[in-house]
Amino acid sequence: MVSSVYAADTRLRVTLVRFLDPAQSQYYRARKGTRFVAFQIRYTNVGRSNYTGVPAAEATLVDRLGRAYGSASLDFGSRFQPWPLLVPDLNHGLSLLPHKTLTGYLGWVVPTSMKLREFRYSPGYGWTTVAWRLG
Repeated sequence: MVSSVYAADTRLRVTLVRFLDPAQSQYYRARKGTRFVAFQIRYTNVGRSNYTGVPAAEATLVDRLGRAYGSASLDFGSRFQPWPLLVPDLNHGLSLLPHKTLTGYLGWVVPTSMKLREFRYSPGYGWTTVAWRLG
């Protein structure tokens, strides 16, 4: 599940390594009516410039009905939000030098009844968007 995204002189190879649903955290417990999901993602900077971004703000989850939810979605209030479940945590930011690789997790709190269909990732303005179908 490898995709590449590009902008100007920065090139990233982004790989969705695995999808955990539900995800277990040694630090947090899901509130009633919610569950944790996590995406293990590998970033490889194949460009010549540094990459800095906030992966949680650059990700979109799509449910089985085709509705898209990002880190600023308010549809479910506090029942849908990025959450640092597993380490290394990518929810709060990523900085990657040229020709370096980092693998980490994006975690989310989602309603128990939500069925996820797709994970979309678009790192910043002007980048291409990649999408992965989920089981």
